[in-house]
Amino acid sequence: MKNKSLIKNKYFSLIIFMFMLMVLDAIAENMKGIFIPIFKTSFNISDSVIGIWLLVGSFAYIIFTYFGGLLSKKIGQNKVFILGIFMGVIACLLYSITDNVYILFIDTFILNGALSLCAIAINTIIPTISIGFQAVLMNLTHFFYGLGITVGTSSAGYLLNKNISWKYIYFIIAIMYIVIGICFYFIKIPEISVVKEEKTHSEILFKDKLVYFYVIALGFYIFAEGGTLSWLVNYIQRGYGLTVAGATKYLSIFTALFAIGRLLGGFVAQKLGYINSVMYSTAIALVLFLSGVLLGEKGFVYIAISGGFFAITFPTIVLSISEAFKRDSSYVTGIIVSVASIISMIFNFILSALNEFVGARYAFLIIPLGLFISLCTQILIKNNLKNNI
Repeated sequence: MKNKSLIKNKYFSLIIFMFMLMVLDAIAENMKGIFIPIFKTSFNISDSVIGIWLLVGSFAYIIFTYFGGLLSKKIGQNKVFILGIFMGVIACLLYSITDNVYILFIDTFILNGALSLCAIAINTIIPTISIGFQAVLMNLTHFFYGLGITVGTSSAGYLLNKNISWKYIYFIIAIMYIVIGICFYFIKIPEISVVKEEKTHSEILFKDKLVYFYVIALGFYIFAEGGTLSWLVNYIQRGYGLTVAGATKYLSIFTALFAIGRLLGGFVAQKLGYINSVMYSTAIALVLFLSGVLLGEKGFVYIAISGGFFAITFPTIVLSISEAFKRDSSYVTGIIVSVASIISMIFNFILSALNEFVGARYAFLIIPLGLFISLCTQILIKNNLKNNI
């Protein structure tokens, strides 16, 4: 008991640091949604250019997630944190002086790289903190990301209404990254022994079907979550004629329950086991979401309520990867999340195309399909795991 208490005290500052970093990363990442109309006006660019700009950001996230996992294995999460925070400072300072669209693309590439490095460092270090409630900590850490979105978007809206420029807002974020970087200097990071693995390990890894099950389960879940957040308002407004304000109400309920689910869901995951809790949660989300789509206008509330059951899937699956692949867990996590992100990117593009060709009502059915594929693959993961996690 004394030992356990000592461990808690030892990593308490690291836990608080990760909460703060998740809030800051959420603020930095989600500014772009607010500033897109301003960017279009300031740089005289079209929606298609904005689409390419967002794609560049996604591409950077995928690349740096892979390399972040590799670097965590080779040099440790401590240096990955430092690199991520440093890139965050550089990107936000560049945003604050950006005066053409080419620099805007560079800014986004660097910032998304910073965000992915910080995320992979956090997601792979939590399983190494032996405090006995990793599922709670993982979900709670990701809850702070949701909190950061709320704080960031509301604060940016307030500052813009006070005629504070978007460049100055990014300068403030850069200062915040500098402050958190200074705080990091005093943080104790767990020492993880870096073992040189055999060259054949990667070949063995890519022959393991469990890796592919994880990629599919995570990829289709990320798509379902991102697709809902991006297209729910469009589905309700274009498909059923509600106002944007009316449609946004349901998205607000979805995100609020999503945040609450992450705050509380970790306790459920710790009690039921990682994969079991994810399977039950995804199944409930699927039933609610599909019912909502099939019921049409009467089903919006079911889609909104499903947000509470989306919540634990991503952080808990990522946590289970470290349990399933104890050897090179950081590297494996980086690979799985990177390829899963590619699946999500492809299907989000398909969803946007379907909105044009078949309409919002029918296009939205691809989201419960994504949940169904994720759930089926989660069952395969459960059946192929060597240990019960």
